[in-house]
Amino acid sequence: MTKKHILFVDDNVEFLRAIQESLRIAEPNWSVTFTGNPEEAMDHVSKTGFDVVVADYQMPQMDGVVFLEKVQEAQPGAMRFLVSGELTPDDVLRIAFPAHQCFSKPVDIDLLRRTIRKVSALRDLMGNDVLKRLVAQCSLLPTVPNLYLELANELKSPVASIRQIELIISRDPAIAAKILQLVNSSFFGLPRKIESLGEAVNYVGVQIIKALALTVPVFSRFEGVRVKDYSPTAIWEHCWRTGVLARALAQEEDQPRSVCEDAFLAGLLHDLGKMILVANLSPLCREATALSAKKQIPTHVAEREIFGCSHAMVAAYLLGLWGIPESIIEAVGFHNDPLEAPSTEFNALAAVHAANALDHACSEGKP
Repeated sequence: MTKKHILFVDDNVEFLRAIQESLRIAEPNWSVTFTGNPEEAMDHVSKTGFDVVVADYQMPQMDGVVFLEKVQEAQPGAMRFLVSGELTPDDVLRIAFPAHQCFSKPVDIDLLRRTIRKVSALRDLMGNDVLKRLVAQCSLLPTVPNLYLELANELKSPVASIRQIELIISRDPAIAAKILQLVNSSFFGLPRKIESLGEAVNYVGVQIIKALALTVPVFSRFEGVRVKDYSPTAIWEHCWRTGVLARALAQEEDQPRSVCEDAFLAGLLHDLGKMILVANLSPLCREATALSAKKQIPTHVAEREIFGCSHAMVAAYLLGLWGIPESIIEAVGFHNDPLEAPSTEFNALAAVHAANALDHACSEGKP
């Protein structure tokens, strides 16, 4: 892992001292800056490139969300984490956009340290600084118009059904990923990571989903961007089919319910990286498609030549930033190259890899 530059901003001197002592022993190679003043912190940001910025939510001089918004503008590629006490429902969406993850007080310093290490490792696998900045700036992914309208209509209904909302969201990787980020944040104070979309929707609730739906961009503005292998509607449909098939394969292998749910979610999310790439770098996506055809190589291999990494790793980095469970990140990141993953047993990754290949073979006539 390359040397990391990290900034901690908190007016609690005791917390900063505890962090400093812990990292001095556990991470001697990290370059860490500490300050209790957000204005002073912004001065550091203007002079130093930071990989990670960790800020307190409630500081007397400046609101933590406002501070992270300033950091995002100044250093869009930085990982942004927030530390907070109790949160109200109104805080949830406000925090979820500038902050990639939120940690509740009292902070588990070892958990924070391990999170920084894990997400940094994913970041190091990104091809270049352009992609690092692009992914770090993703606070919401666009959805496709028909799913957006279907969800909006259900949410408007006076008898809106949580089950029906879940079924709609289960076909929409963009909103599903954001809900998983929210439910795994410190706001809900859950003792474990939530890997079931049904559980996530129930915990988040209709009101927060309504507020989230109002902010979700729609892919209609990209409908004029036509790139073979990167059609938003085709990718969304393929992701849903892959998720359903991956879950069925896991069930056929008598896997535990948790593995079956991981397989569905990882299948649903496995091509999020393509959406990020085509929404922001469509000319390079065309180059990847052309290179794939010219050399007769898979699209993800062509992407590595064009972008420096594949769409799978782009998605894995985003999901890591958002605090999605590791089993899902692994399945998404290695779905094209399962032999490169650390795990060897049948798991969500194996199910998604097989389901992805089967669906491509059935729908396109090739794996």
